[in-house]
Amino acid sequence: MSSIPRIWLALPALLTVACPASTPTTPEACAALGAPADQDECYLSVLPGIFKLDPQRAVTLTEQSVHDAATKDFIYLTVTRDIDPNSEKYCDRIVDARLKDRCRVLVSRPHLHRDLVNGQNAPLAPMGATGAGGGPPTLAPPREPSPPRTP
Repeated sequence: MSSIPRIWLALPALLTVACPASTPTTPEACAALGAPADQDECYLSVLPGIFKLDPQRAVTLTEQSVHDAATKDFIYLTVTRDIDPNSEKYCDRIVDARLKDRCRVLVSRPHLHRDLVNGQNAPLAPMGATGAGGGPPTLAPPREPSPPRTP
């Protein structure tokens, strides 16, 4: 019988499961992933950052590298919402009619992205979240209860 406790023998396998590999941060790293669905998910997180630096390269990468049409559409919607909310140029690339309409509505409502364009805030937080412009409106404090009525 070995003097090493069994848990120490299983530790390398546990660490492999508990510590996932780092998330790819470049298009080249995304392309190196095996399955097309994994690549598309990676591109979904990497490409919006490239749109900020080199929009033409990002469009080319999106068109040539992303396999799923719905993922392409969502990338263009995300870029319109978070990076270029004053233009329909990415909305025009969206294939799904509902997402295209949603994108155009976003562009047509400049008050929703005024702070983003002025560089004052990050994109709006999801409804209910706290942060840059998101979340529920601030309400007045509750009123004092009325005294009981006598008949």
